[in-house]
Amino acid sequence: MKIVGRIIIVLLIMATYSCHYQQNKLENKNIPAANEIASDNSAGNSTNYFEQQESDSKKELISEIVSTSPRFKQTTNGLTEKVIKNGGLAYELRLERCPDNLNGKKWNYSKTYDFTLYEVYADRKLNTNSFSFDPSINQLYEYNAISDKFEPIEFDRSLFFRNRFFLNWR
Repeated sequence: MKIVGRIIIVLLIMATYSCHYQQNKLENKNIPAANEIASDNSAGNSTNYFEQQESDSKKELISEIVSTSPRFKQTTNGLTEKVIKNGGLAYELRLERCPDNLNGKKWNYSKTYDFTLYEVYADRKLNTNSFSFDPSINQLYEYNAISDKFEPIEFDRSLFFRNRFFLNWR
């Protein structure tokens, strides 16, 4: 009986110590000051930061090009109501692949910016249309399932001039 009592006491002490240790570990996290962060950053890290910012701006620009194109507007006109009427939630435009491969994933690399339009339901997403933007020739395409190829479509080219990264595009 003494052994069982001692084991219980030892377990309680260990549990108390481990909880106390975890709490101290959480409270004593060192948050570096801004000058320490600046001194720790190498030129490579700051370049990656600026490359990421430029990449994000390009993705936003291309997303705006796709979403403001007359064909996209025609495709999505009334689509939300139709999806909701069929028991869905909404529609979604998603960037699937792009040339900005900063995170090193090979499966999402492409020479073009590839977008997919989905109808979103509670249990699934249905691919309804695909768009692709080729930055080398500044052309937007829509996938035609009948001919099984991408066909050029019109878009607002003035969006390039409103974006500061257009000058560094190529």
